[in-house]
Amino acid sequence: MAQFVPSLNEAIQRMDTVGERSVAKFLNQHLQEDSIVWCNIPIGNKRLYADFLILLPKLGLLCLEVKDWKLKSLNYFNPQKCELMVDGHSIVQKHPLEQARGYIQYAANLLKQDKYLLQKSGAYQGALIFPYAHGVVFTHLAHAEIKKLDEAVGNAVFKQLFPIKQTWYKESLQEKSSERVYSRLEKMFTHSFPCSLDTAQIDRIRYCLFPEIRIRIPRQQELFAAEHADGKTEKQPEHPAADSVPHPIAAPDIIKIMDIQQEQLARSIGGGHRVIHGVAGSGKTLILLMRCQYLAEQSDKPVLVLCYNRVLADKLRTAVADKGLAEKVEVCSFHQWCGKLQKAYGLDTPEHYRHLPGYEHAPLTVLQAMHDGTLPGGRYGAVLIDEGHDFEADWLRLSVHMLDADNGHLLLLYDDAQAIYKKSGAGLGFTLSSVGIKAQGRTTILRLNYRNTKEIIGFAYLFAQNKMQPHESGEDGVPLVEPEAAGVNGISPYIKECPDWQGELDYLARCLDKWLKDRIPPQDIAIICHNKEQCNDVAKLLKQKGIHHSLHYGGSKKAYNPHNNTVAIFTMHSSKGLEFQRVMLMGICTLKHKDANQEADNTRLLYVAMTRAQSYLMITLSGSGLYQSRLLDSYRQFKQLNGNNAD
Repeated sequence: MAQFVPSLNEAIQRMDTVGERSVAKFLNQHLQEDSIVWCNIPIGNKRLYADFLILLPKLGLLCLEVKDWKLKSLNYFNPQKCELMVDGHSIVQKHPLEQARGYIQYAANLLKQDKYLLQKSGAYQGALIFPYAHGVVFTHLAHAEIKKLDEAVGNAVFKQLFPIKQTWYKESLQEKSSERVYSRLEKMFTHSFPCSLDTAQIDRIRYCLFPEIRIRIPRQQELFAAEHADGKTEKQPEHPAADSVPHPIAAPDIIKIMDIQQEQLARSIGGGHRVIHGVAGSGKTLILLMRCQYLAEQSDKPVLVLCYNRVLADKLRTAVADKGLAEKVEVCSFHQWCGKLQKAYGLDTPEHYRHLPGYEHAPLTVLQAMHDGTLPGGRYGAVLIDEGHDFEADWLRLSVHMLDADNGHLLLLYDDAQAIYKKSGAGLGFTLSSVGIKAQGRTTILRLNYRNTKEIIGFAYLFAQNKMQPHESGEDGVPLVEPEAAGVNGISPYIKECPDWQGELDYLARCLDKWLKDRIPPQDIAIICHNKEQCNDVAKLLKQKGIHHSLHYGGSKKAYNPHNNTVAIFTMHSSKGLEFQRVMLMGICTLKHKDANQEADNTRLLYVAMTRAQSYLMITLSGSGLYQSRLLDSYRQFKQLNGNNAD
């Protein structure tokens, strides 16, 4: 069975014609499991929708158009167009082979922008390393009928306009032998040659064809601006000169994309209310962004993306802007959103709330208006909630209230292991149905961690597992899911014991000197501390060393932009939802607890902080305490389990 994108069941439900559904089932029955079939998925920035785009690693790339035409409807056709008579009305359509040829040629042109997909020598140097072809499938026309038609006309016009190698008829879909089906597909490649695409090449093909699955990799930039002899620094212009020569668009040397399972899920999410439970690093946010793009194109109303963490909202807002969706998609932290709603609907803060901290005024005011029935609903065509484990019951009720009641789409993403803003115990404490989320039978669990190396997720879970035991939940609740490592092997985490907090700072300084000397891009580095005071100490150190940096924690006004060429400094709480190639985790010496529940909360907090690291995790420890002891014990156990190779 081939891999279908979206999933076969979802693709069949979305297909417009019986013929398309029958072709999908036929392909699923006969294609090998290494084949990928994209069903009506937009190609490139032109968003061209082919009925079927099929990647066969041993044959090449094939585009198929499906037509449910009947013999009696055929009236006139030439190489460019076909005229059908349906219920006495003339319908003119583009010639299906010409249509398919246009799609596959556009795809080929996109693929030729990647030098790694081109032949490097020989007579065909510069051509793609694999063939490509196109064809049409007539699900209601029998080949015997067409032969009779050509004989009656006398000039075999249909055979000329629809060559047999590129045309499938009703009889073709009745074939029972997968070998003969594969042989028939092979003949569609009129300019064939041997090929055998590997995983890396397939990923590059997907990268070129489908921009929405790309994961942006910050470009490597110099940490320090060029300095002249007079001491003045030279900054690079934010925009190129108007007369600068544009460079041709080309695929980068290093690419990063959603894997095929993530893409399949993201494109298979149906309408209505949906819930995804996923471990840290399972691609929940990537799925949200792809879903966001799809809904922005489909909905007449604005799309809302919500989260708790303001820094995460900054990151999501940047990602949405990168996709050109800023005008259609609103991205806010929950508190920011409530402030906008209060202003939009002219809601005055009730007197009995004014003694509370200012950041609570807007949420409480808006929630009271909802309960009083004075807040209009249905403002958004879709609401997507990232890190939903941080939301309170009324927050989710408000999200549902502001959603179009008839045609609205809701996506809730959740990981109970990362519920660090709720105290004492796991779980929401309420059912999803009680807040208006109707997702029974429409929930998905993601267990595979893709973000972190196997060593990082293995160590983080080893440390946290005694305080975060996996548990099941009914469909209307929220389970705690144990992560399964799907990432690559890499460098093991490292713990450095220091005499005191100043010792941690000194060690950080030496590490930064080494990393910057090795030309590690600054935006790949995050320094995560327990509290604001420690973050300020780190910022002071980086300022003394002349290192560009940005400081982010609750109350800080500077927006986080992942594209900025800076080393980022976060508290553990503000780092949630983010990811970096290198993470230095510091200041654990100030982490305290009063009871077992708070210890569990702190364990979650450390787990979240550790899993921000994609490839390189370093932890500094000073002083003595429960968390230092537990981390060192877990580290020794981790080294034993990994053959003492963790250093």
